[in-house]
Amino acid sequence: MALKSTLKSLICLPLLALAPLVRAEGFTYPVGDTIFIEGDLVNVTWDIVSPRISLYESCAEAIPLEVNITNPYSYIWNATRKNYHESGCVFEIEQLGVNGLENPPNVTSDLFGVSKRYPDDPAPTSYNFWTPTPSPSVPPSSSTPVSSSAVPSRTPVAFRG
Repeated sequence: MALKSTLKSLICLPLLALAPLVRAEGFTYPVGDTIFIEGDLVNVTWDIVSPRISLYESCAEAIPLEVNITNPYSYIWNATRKNYHESGCVFEIEQLGVNGLENPPNVTSDLFGVSKRYPDDPAPTSYNFWTPTPSPSVPPSSSTPVSSSAVPSRTPVAFRG
């Protein structure tokens, strides 16, 4: 009996060493207290490993954005003033199993807010979108499409829409 217990320990201990002890999952954007201006376009992203999710935005109450969908790891959100405050809002993900049943814990984003757009504010901006940067062999004024080897950039892209 003692030999069986020792063998289990010898097999299980190396396997435990290979498994990560902490798995950090959460929202990858927005991070920090963020204030968007009405009309901005935001690519809300997360690295939560869950087969299905429901996504909510919450200021005073939770408003569903997506319900029981396959996890896309991002959501394109348009900042509006309809349900938002200057600060104190969050996005929340309800993790669901393959069958669509709750699989806690729920995860919330950092706080964000939406301020009113005034005439002297800049044009609406897109946040957290990757844009291709032209390769050195293609001049920026060329009508040739950007090659697929373009290096992605995290700079905001002006939204025209």
